[in-house]
Amino acid sequence: MANILADHGEAVDIIYDGIQILVVEEKKRQACPSIFSIHLQSSKNLRDVSPIPYTPRIVSIGPFHKDDQNMKGVEVHKVTYLLDLFRRLKSPRDQTMKACVNTVLAQTDRIKAYYEGQMKTYEL
Repeated sequence: MANILADHGEAVDIIYDGIQILVVEEKKRQACPSIFSIHLQSSKNLRDVSPIPYTPRIVSIGPFHKDDQNMKGVEVHKVTYLLDLFRRLKSPRDQTMKACVNTVLAQTDRIKAYYEGQMKTYEL
């Protein structure tokens, strides 16, 4: 295999450079906002015309509908599902929970980068 790569050194370098460019572009793309909010003024007009696309039907994930009273009932189920997941894992629940929380907290800036505009601060 090494001989094949050595025989095509320049081609391998070109392919490697192309892959590196794709990796850099993918990282840039991932940092671009992909979760958008409808601004309040236009939101009212758009929701009046068609509220369904802008309203979660069963469960909300993320901060935009955190205070929506229609979604409060599902919050209990999220906790139930989480605890059920932890029960099925082999590692201790507290240890797993801490690892999950630390992983999310370490990614907070990256997660916020997916949201357009200034993020509202929520208490844990």
